[in-house]
Amino acid sequence: MIWTDKGIYATAYQKTIRPLFLMNPDNGRVERVLDYPPRIYGLSISKDGNTMAYAGEEDEGYPVGE
Repeated sequence: MIWTDKGIYATAYQKTIRPLFLMNPDNGRVERVLDYPPRIYGLSISKDGNTMAYAGEEDEGYPVGE
């Protein structure tokens, strides 16, 4: 989990995928903000929540990064 000015970013497995979610601590809402690649790992987000870097993996096992 990563706390930012925009809320709390976290990944969580849902069967075989691991998308990125943003949780709003003020109202409890959870929003899926990134679901490609299917499995997201190695997440880094700036304090203001405007810049992020991540690594992930496609279904075929190929690494992906932004």
